[in-house]
Amino acid sequence: SAICSLDEPQAPTATDNCSGGNTTITATTTANFPITDTTISEITWTYDNGNGLFGSQTQAISWQDIDTSTTISQETITANNTDNGVTYQWINCSNNTIITGETNVSYTPTQSGSYAVIIAQNGCQDTSSCQSIQLASLKEITNEEFTIYPNPTSGEISLNIGDQLKGQLEITIFSTLGKKVYFKKTNVNTKQLTVSCTDLKTGVYIMNINNGHKKASRKLIIK
Repeated sequence: SAICSLDEPQAPTATDNCSGGNTTITATTTANFPITDTTISEITWTYDNGNGLFGSQTQAISWQDIDTSTTISQETITANNTDNGVTYQWINCSNNTIITGETNVSYTPTQSGSYAVIIAQNGCQDTSSCQSIQLASLKEITNEEFTIYPNPTSGEISLNIGDQLKGQLEITIFSTLGKKVYFKKTNVNTKQLTVSCTDLKTGVYIMNINNGHKKASRKLIIK
């Protein structure tokens, strides 16, 4: 179910014409804010003119229904809710943990598993159903078919790519903590490709590449 939070709204006012003048009275309420119980559908406001006269009115609460449906295309999960102001956070359902840095409308897992997205909208948030993704088994290529130079590097690197990796190539770089720090999808028809690493901090990374049929993983050192 959705988790919502309603902060205290501006209190309504009324004019008291019974005390010999036009006095403005600000209403009060016994409601506790923020309200997070989505079964509460209204706020009751009470007016007290201080002379024994009382009045009341109700204010309706309209909770946001969040579309948490998702669509799977090949190995990518996409949230169908693209309304303005919506934010996303993808999670791993196997341990119910947040996947750091994965806050886009779509998510492509790096390993088989079950995944969901937390969607926040207009002060409410809800979580989609978990979707199972089974990554295709890709054949690992040899060191001779894919090399990185220079490595270590502090700038650009050249990827020397064998014929088996030509075509639509996905290049992903992960930190040693598993955070995705670089992703590029490109069509490769040459044996050499240049990748800029100038935005990466000093450290050790893992570069993965695949073209849907073959894959390779190499250690990358940024100095």
